[in-house]
Amino acid sequence: IGTPVTGTLADKEDDVETSCGFRYRDAVYSLTLASRSDVTISVDAGSTFVNAPLRRTCDSSVEELRCSSGAPVRMRVRDVAPGTYALVVESSRPAGFTVTATTSPPSTPVAVTGNDN
Repeated sequence: IGTPVTGTLADKEDDVETSCGFRYRDAVYSLTLASRSDVTISVDAGSTFVNAPLRRTCDSSVEELRCSSGAPVRMRVRDVAPGTYALVVESSRPAGFTVTATTSPPSTPVAVTGNDN
């Protein structure tokens, strides 16, 4: 958390199925939260398009909290429970990338009424 990590997909194969991607080469990183937090993740591979799901377990796309794609990927997952999570980085190209994860106090959704239109 808070420290950028560099990686590459050049020497990787497709081992993990994702809900927002395809059968591309992938790398998996673990992320451990000590307390309930909002988590912001950035995956920057320059102009290379990547998919990045955050999930409770590495081997199950059913356990995904969020799956985002882009060049770069930027996502915020709100109110994540303490525990260890898997972040999958995948792309069709053998790109290098930097992953950065930060946390902030959990935000609480507020029900809004009176703006149905």
